[in-house]
Amino acid sequence: MVVENQGFSGKGFAFPWTTFNVGLVLLIILALMAAGFGSVSIPPLTVLEILASKIPGLNVTFDGPETFDVILTQLRFPRGVLAGLVGGALSISGGT
Repeated sequence: MVVENQGFSGKGFAFPWTTFNVGLVLLIILALMAAGFGSVSIPPLTVLEILASKIPGLNVTFDGPETFDVILTQLRFPRGVLAGLVGGALSISGGT
């Protein structure tokens, strides 16, 4: 007798995907909030506006302080991406 894993939702393997999607959304929200924290505090909506202004095809322009743009695009976002890559490499290699 074969029993299919139905999780909590009763829809086959929908529960792991729901958990993954919720985790991904939380990760993105926390990463955007964390990008605003530091010695220079940048409001979350300003972080979103700067990020949206860098996406080609969107007609969003950032008309705030140039220092916010420089801090996010040249310091905080690259550090966050590098931290994710290093964490991923360590998890694959088994490093702690």
